[in-house]
Amino acid sequence: MKQLNLFDAFFVYSDQPRTAQNVTIVWVYDRSTARGRPVTFEEVRDHIASRAHLIPAFRKKVVHVPGDIDYPWWVDDPNFAPEHHIHRETLPPPGDWRQLRELAARIHERCVDLSRPLWDIHVVDGVDRVDGVPSGAFALVMKCHHAAMDGATSVKINETLHSTESGRPGSPVPEYAGPERQPTRWELLSRGVGNGISQPVRSALALGKLAPIRADLLSGDRILDSGSPDTQLP
Repeated sequence: MKQLNLFDAFFVYSDQPRTAQNVTIVWVYDRSTARGRPVTFEEVRDHIASRAHLIPAFRKKVVHVPGDIDYPWWVDDPNFAPEHHIHRETLPPPGDWRQLRELAARIHERCVDLSRPLWDIHVVDGVDRVDGVPSGAFALVMKCHHAAMDGATSVKINETLHSTESGRPGSPVPEYAGPERQPTRWELLSRGVGNGISQPVRSALALGKLAPIRADLLSGDRILDSGSPDTQLP
């Protein structure tokens, strides 16, 4: 278990349909480098699924403390099934860059399911008219919640899913040992109460870090360009 920090907790709390806190990466792959061997959706899916457990952000979900009296925790998902996060898409002809961008935008704008690990990967076929990429290419559109992925995590994901050794099989992947023990609600509550003792100190430190940020830039009215109370950021 690892507790979310102030900023990651903010990303979770502020995640709403009009303020989806997502980070999305698009990779495009040249199938011609496979040396005549077909690259299928099933092969890509199985490759990702076999390595997903090596990425903590891919196997953990957010668990809230009862009453939200403290920041949530990252806990292994007992129902971790990476194949449920990998989806298949196909661009209609002509399969150009505009269509791929629009698909990525539609994927990006949808909120991540906060009840399970906070990521999805879409395998996109039919990428046929993108400059610099031969016809018949495919793409991966990976969406991950900002609470689960920062710059360092994105590098780790990239290194885990890919290899820098051309034409060589990757090193053996250790098997998934299974999820860690799930905390009980009483355990989470007791930790929250314990952390609450030091909350004044932690809150003061957090406010000190946020002080340089102008309050009007954090206003829901400014971000959403709307004065309606029901659309303001929490």
